[in-house]
Amino acid sequence: MSKDVQAAPACRVRAASRGDFLPEHRRLAASLEGTVFQSPPLLEAWMGSIGCALRIQPHLVIVEAQEQALMVLPLGTEKRGPFRILRFLDAGVSDCNAPLLAPGFDPPPGWFAQLWPRIIRTLPPTDFAELFKMPDEVAGKRNPMRDLPATFHPTTGNLIEIAATGMAQYGADPERKKMVGRLRRKRSRLAQLGTLGFRVAEDRADAIAIWSRLAAFKRAQFLATFGFDEFGRAAIGHFYQSLLEGPGFGTTATTAALTLSGEVIAGGFLLLGSDTVQMVITSYSRDASLARFSPGLLLLIEVLRWSIERGAKVFDFGEGNLPYKSKWSTRLPPLHDHSAALSWRGVAFPLAALAFRRARALRVAAVARGPRRLTA
Repeated sequence: MSKDVQAAPACRVRAASRGDFLPEHRRLAASLEGTVFQSPPLLEAWMGSIGCALRIQPHLVIVEAQEQALMVLPLGTEKRGPFRILRFLDAGVSDCNAPLLAPGFDPPPGWFAQLWPRIIRTLPPTDFAELFKMPDEVAGKRNPMRDLPATFHPTTGNLIEIAATGMAQYGADPERKKMVGRLRRKRSRLAQLGTLGFRVAEDRADAIAIWSRLAAFKRAQFLATFGFDEFGRAAIGHFYQSLLEGPGFGTTATTAALTLSGEVIAGGFLLLGSDTVQMVITSYSRDASLARFSPGLLLLIEVLRWSIERGAKVFDFGEGNLPYKSKWSTRLPPLHDHSAALSWRGVAFPLAALAFRRARALRVAAVARGPRRLTA
């Protein structure tokens, strides 16, 4: 694309909201490049579950030049007390947030910085922008939103770059060689308890059945760790199930399971890109007789093998700083957070948000401790 098309002043900025959001997104996304988290099947499921629960007002920012969409940016406004907060459509289920870009469109540094004030003026009035987990790149190109002032997100991405590394070289790493050897021995011992199997969901009904077991494992983990069911918050469980029930099943989302004598003992929720497989949720049976065999890691090995057979160039563990992710990953791409007041009221939002987080942490700690016995 020519530089004059990339020039921010020559671009037209418009926004599609409410009833126009999903049709416009579906129409434009087919010719754009981005992450699976901004794909139509995923955002449709998100709007029908989490978006409804949180009463998000969606805004699809569309940047055009010469009647061609150059960039599409899905955002939403959330009401938090007296504050109107501009955010990505995330609520904790997206591992990275970025715009969709036209193929071949690679704007120079500073392009988005010029455009951002116009985008803000195009949207309904908001008090504060919280744009978290922005990657450095989108579809192999510089993410134009990196023009915004930002800090490092507390956690990173976790990638196994299959194509770049090569599986022979990947497996030759001494530390990974030890890990694979330990898992091979655990697999052999586990197989003595019954027939060990692996499958990616064969059809929609199977995908939902695996998801049901995975969700049960995850709920038990949340309750044991935090004392509450995270999947019940803001319809998060409904979001994942609706992805499997919707048109994205098999192309955007599916599930995988490790089984013992036909019973699911570990499950994973997979998001599928053109050359990427991402395991966004994984959990396993808390049965002490099985947990010692590391069924979650055994499942990971099987899904990685399946990803290679599928032709994936990248296996993505998703965002997070869990030790097992960094041990298996070949690259930990940084993520970035942008926060800025957009009104006089917004100046007070960071303090209010800090007070809210502290109050929530105290509630979680109180639930985790359990009820205390009253004594005279």
